[in-house]
Amino acid sequence: MGLLNLFTRPLFFFIIWAMPLQAAFLSPDNALTFKAITTSTHLPTNEIRNLYQGSEGYIWISTYNGLLRFDGYSTVIYRPDSQNKDRNIDGFVNIVAEDKEHCLWIGTYSGLYVLDKRQGHLQKVISPLLQVSYIEAIACTSNGDVWVGANKGIFRRRAGSQNFELCDPKIQALKQPYYDVKSIIEDKNGHIWIGTWAQGLLRYNPHEDQFYIYKDINPSKSAHTLFQDNHSNLWVGTWRHGLAKLENPYDMDNYKFRYFTHKSDNPQSLCDNIVYTISQDPNSGKLWIGSRSGLSILESEKGNGVFSNYLPGKGPMPCLLTK
Repeated sequence: MGLLNLFTRPLFFFIIWAMPLQAAFLSPDNALTFKAITTSTHLPTNEIRNLYQGSEGYIWISTYNGLLRFDGYSTVIYRPDSQNKDRNIDGFVNIVAEDKEHCLWIGTYSGLYVLDKRQGHLQKVISPLLQVSYIEAIACTSNGDVWVGANKGIFRRRAGSQNFELCDPKIQALKQPYYDVKSIIEDKNGHIWIGTWAQGLLRYNPHEDQFYIYKDINPSKSAHTLFQDNHSNLWVGTWRHGLAKLENPYDMDNYKFRYFTHKSDNPQSLCDNIVYTISQDPNSGKLWIGSRSGLSILESEKGNGVFSNYLPGKGPMPCLLTK
């Protein structure tokens, strides 16, 4: 079976280090091993921002030296190139997402691009505020909308429209700072969840056309990364406050956050309170949490949580994610 065929199966990819890891609190039979793909092989840089698997099975790798399409053997690179307009893109790529029309939306340090994969045509989205925004979140939703989160607000392009609208005025009073968005996801009920740097967690109910704000998430109002697991639980990775599970998420009077945090005297706690990314093993159902210090796998929610932690080995320590 070729690698592209393998890629079309459910793929569990996680951004770790470009180096071997040591597992803490796993038996030798259960310990995981990691193989690095580094600049010495296919990558133009070891600074990886995000991974995304498209509908054809390709892996799209967002980096600080362009966007890469990886088929398991070789890469195609999109980065600043004045000689090739269909690959000319800002070199600082944060995130990509694919819509129903098989267009790839690309968020960069200086605006939004869209790649028509069928035609191979790449263009920058021209919008007065969006085109000068630092974009870190994109969600292409089941109804055909495209949501974009940036340091200058929350943007939405409705299905069938060619234009993006700024949503901030619908949520807060005028002259308030723009929302600084870090994560956007659609849940299984079609609600849109928006995580911000320091303005709390937001939810958009499309049936009511209404936004809701969860401001009391933590003292920093941090909702850095969002994930919904296969049991429909919503998880929030924060900056300095660990991992949170939102209980009763749709009840604005009775919702609450349950926290899992790093404890210096407990080696089976979360390995760091700065959380970069969350994913789930489709086979075991366990959550994988990528943080500033390492990889934590949630084995049990009992108490403060029981985690198996993978930590860097000895020697130089490259970064997990530059977020």
